[in-house]
Amino acid sequence: MGDLVVVGLAGRSRSDNWHALLAGRHVVARNRAVASATLPEAIAISTDWDEALNTTPPPDAIDLIVSDVLHLTQASDVAYLTPGLAALGDVVVARLLERGVRLQLSPGDLRVLPLVAGPHFVVDALELAEAEAREPFQGTLPLLDPTAAIVVSNWYGTLVPELAARRLARTGLTTQPMVPDANCFLCIPPQPVLEAKASLAALTHIVARLRRSDGCPWDRAQTPLSFLPSLTEETDELREAIEQGAADHIAEEMGDVLVNLLMQAQMAHERGTFHIADALSAATRKLVRRHPHVFAGAQAASADEVLAIWNAVKAAEKASAPQ
Repeated sequence: MGDLVVVGLAGRSRSDNWHALLAGRHVVARNRAVASATLPEAIAISTDWDEALNTTPPPDAIDLIVSDVLHLTQASDVAYLTPGLAALGDVVVARLLERGVRLQLSPGDLRVLPLVAGPHFVVDALELAEAEAREPFQGTLPLLDPTAAIVVSNWYGTLVPELAARRLARTGLTTQPMVPDANCFLCIPPQPVLEAKASLAALTHIVARLRRSDGCPWDRAQTPLSFLPSLTEETDELREAIEQGAADHIAEEMGDVLVNLLMQAQMAHERGTFHIADALSAATRKLVRRHPHVFAGAQAASADEVLAIWNAVKAAEKASAPQ
């Protein structure tokens, strides 16, 4: 079996010592155009996934690239060229590492990252597109923090940016103009907290900010039990608002209940027991499982039949749950 080196192209040029890096290797590129503009003409790229990334659903495209790279390493040494940075912002590399694949990293130049001040992180556009393509049926991407700068790598093609942009919009981010730099990085500046007010992610991070060591003393002093009366009170107020039928009042009280739930989730996260994303994923999966007449081809012509299906699925879940 051959070995694998991952080469980040960001910040590199034709004058680099490519012979020492690529000699004797099967050279493959996630994006042929970026690689061709960086490599000397004498170096041939044998494989790329440009067409697949523009025609194949992102989850399948990721699996295809990972599978192809692994297959190639069965027969020869391979150099996988990524447009950005080898160890940062490439979901294919992350998936290879998750599989326990041993590889060498030849990173690009970190200095080519878009200049951002303060907290920021890098995420692959393909990973965002994958999450959007799977939504809501299979898991969730960790909530993005719209109050921190986000650098999206590998922003090229047509299908991937389209789906990634939808995912970013779900997070409440302002993504215009969406023009990447020469290294396929798209920088999204941090959003002021109040401008991100319509985002569940923003509210989640505001709650987390209140709980920080330099946050609000009252919020920091709370425990799951001490905060429980607040949840009871706000739930009662929401019930009363619904009974009264005043839309503005309902929305306000619903927000208060949501804050209480997020506060409980934040305290659980601090204890290392679960994250709000786990609760969202559990609820999503449960709704899909218990509505097979909507998502899995079962038949239900009446509300009574729906309840029968719900109870049957619920009973099956309990029967198969670990004792």
